[in-house]
Amino acid sequence: NNRDIISLSANQSLDWIINNIASKKSSVAIVFSNENALNYNRIIREKIYGHADTPIQEGDLLLVNKNSVLNDFSNGDLIKVIASDKNSETRSVSLKIKQENGEVKKEIITLVFRSIVVGYRSTNGNIQKDCFILENLLNSKNRELTPLEIRALYVDFLIRNPQVKSNPALKQELLKKDPYFNALQVKYGYAITCHKAQGG
Repeated sequence: NNRDIISLSANQSLDWIINNIASKKSSVAIVFSNENALNYNRIIREKIYGHADTPIQEGDLLLVNKNSVLNDFSNGDLIKVIASDKNSETRSVSLKIKQENGEVKKEIITLVFRSIVVGYRSTNGNIQKDCFILENLLNSKNRELTPLEIRALYVDFLIRNPQVKSNPALKQELLKKDPYFNALQVKYGYAITCHKAQGG
């Protein structure tokens, strides 16, 4: 009927998505790669807020990138930001990295956290929830955190909880509840990969 499927150029599709967002209609671009999704998300946020690197804003659409037992979200869930803490919390973790030649060098890994309130639809209706998120993936073309970022999360936990070194049972218990180690990992959700769309 010439309404269900329409052909648009990349620029037209971006304008169409932005107009739908402005009209509060549901709209998501499904693309073929994480790098492509990042480009779409950055262009859309630049058109909405004037700059792609604008911190998370009320109304931003986020894609949950990893199952979170602590927050009760699954990989692929789409959530909307209802409110966001103006200030992020940055933690710098120094890691010792062994080189191929046997030398050990130090590398600083920066982890960025923020408190937000999100809204989503569930079988029980609309729900709002306070969340603590890790922002490292927001502007990353990677599918997930790098091995060094994952290691930095764990080292940061050990630094904050020195009492667990001699108590493995306590370590496991505290790891499950730690808000930093279990911070919600998210990407912007205006454009997502077809792989993520199938899972979500």
